[in-house]
Amino acid sequence: MSSERGAAASCLNGQSRADCQGKTARQGPGGLRGVVEMRICPFNTDKRSRMANPFQFLQQTRSEIAKVVWPSRREVLVTTAMVFALAVVFAIFFFFVDWLIRNGLELILTTFG
Repeated sequence: MSSERGAAASCLNGQSRADCQGKTARQGPGGLRGVVEMRICPFNTDKRSRMANPFQFLQQTRSEIAKVVWPSRREVLVTTAMVFALAVVFAIFFFFVDWLIRNGLELILTTFG
């Protein structure tokens, strides 16, 4: 396991973190090959997942936003035009499908009704 933050914190069942760290629950091979071990201790020992202070959070957020590759104006216009064009194409398609179903049902009901 990675570095120990201290045994003062407790697990869900009241044991200290040091007590529950080595314990594992075993599941039998009910459809699984071998034995699967799962850690019981709920503590996350990964230092990278620790919460940063607000200043660090804002600094990290700005650096991540700087890494984003923003689309050019032309790319935005082209993709917007494609969305509108496809919306029109699908509207026309479903209009004709609806029209065919309506006329087919009217023909069937007038013929047999």
